[in-house]
Amino acid sequence: MKSLQQLKPSARTGIGSFVGMGHRLLVLLSGVFLLVVVLSIVGYLLCGSLAKSDFFLITETGIKGCRMTTKRQILDLAGIDVHSNLLALDVKEVKKQIEAQEWIKQVVIRRDFPNRLLISVRERIPVALVNLAAGLYYLDHEAVCFAPALPPEDMDFPVVSADGLDIIDCNGVSNDHKAEGLREALRFIGQAGRGNAVLPRQNISEVRLQENGNLILFLMDHPIPIYLGKGEMRTKYDKLVKVLSWLYRKNRFDSITAIKVDYMENKVLATKKITN
Repeated sequence: MKSLQQLKPSARTGIGSFVGMGHRLLVLLSGVFLLVVVLSIVGYLLCGSLAKSDFFLITETGIKGCRMTTKRQILDLAGIDVHSNLLALDVKEVKKQIEAQEWIKQVVIRRDFPNRLLISVRERIPVALVNLAAGLYYLDHEAVCFAPALPPEDMDFPVVSADGLDIIDCNGVSNDHKAEGLREALRFIGQAGRGNAVLPRQNISEVRLQENGNLILFLMDHPIPIYLGKGEMRTKYDKLVKVLSWLYRKNRFDSITAIKVDYMENKVLATKKITN
């Protein structure tokens, strides 16, 4: 019968086992690392080969969302031709190139393997023209002027104007009084865009921004000054519609020289011609 002393493992034996286990773990990790490196190299070479393969050549491009731009323009901006490989395509760079076009607000690009590229564009929608020193520019609902308005393009929009108005005031993010005045004008035009028959957007000729931030409206059919002031454009639009409706119905416009919507909180003042 062995003694208890013989059955007890030595300290040297425990250290040796631990060292052996650590060596095996190190060998295992080295093998895994080597395998990862080999697979990465193989994957890189395989992707490089597939990126040059005719199998992934783009044979069809689906483009939707074009109104002011054309599909041909989008393709030219994307730089895609019969030699373009779907796998090798840098989607972020293509997106950047297309969104650099002044009418394009956002682009979504999707690969449809093996040979189809899908491009969806979202264009800026003009709601007004802004009169700048550089000429007339289209203005979207975010108060961003994004493209010059040149014939024969559609120019049937209300015009927003102000003394000294520059393109830097039309970036949609500035908080100075001119930029805020532009946004106020667009809020009023937006109310007219709801389709009210008394004051539709098509009957707005100009919204003029004064130095103090107040707005003056001019209609197409009756170009008398209509003083809107500043703020509460939805309320002021509704008040003006009631006054205009009465003037149209009573055929009284010929006797009116100006309308002050900002006269009092609950009142609108229409000034009349003085007759002898």
